[in-house]
Amino acid sequence: MKGYEREKIIPIGAMNMERRLLGKRINQIRKERGLTSEALSEICDVNAGHIRQIESGIRLPSLPLFIRIC
Repeated sequence: MKGYEREKIIPIGAMNMERRLLGKRINQIRKERGLTSEALSEICDVNAGHIRQIESGIRLPSLPLFIRIC
């Protein structure tokens, strides 16, 4: 722990939970806007599978992709 404050270290389980929560929220907003994952992927210029992986919490979007999703 040398050089790091204990509060700044995020347990791996918490990171996975945050990733899933972000994906769930993206999925919810996409559906509220009446978009399919394919339609959102076209808007964001990425593969639909990538969007589905983000929504399921498998992957995190890069910052530029997150901005396009928003």
